[in-house]
Amino acid sequence: MMAEADYLGIVSENRVPDKVARTGLHVAKSEFVDAPVFSELPLALECKVSKVTKVSEDYHTDTWI
Repeated sequence: MMAEADYLGIVSENRVPDKVARTGLHVAKSEFVDAPVFSELPLALECKVSKVTKVSEDYHTDTWI
């Protein structure tokens, strides 16, 4: 399962639209947040955004924390 999890993390879905299907993993709905989890993986880290702060108007850099 580590190879599949690694693949999901390093491959862009913009370049490989079916990347999840290529892993053979099954997607399920999280019971805690509005996000998918993978049934075969023993661990999923689920987070919620509690605050968004814009620090700059510069659109050339990532200005969100």
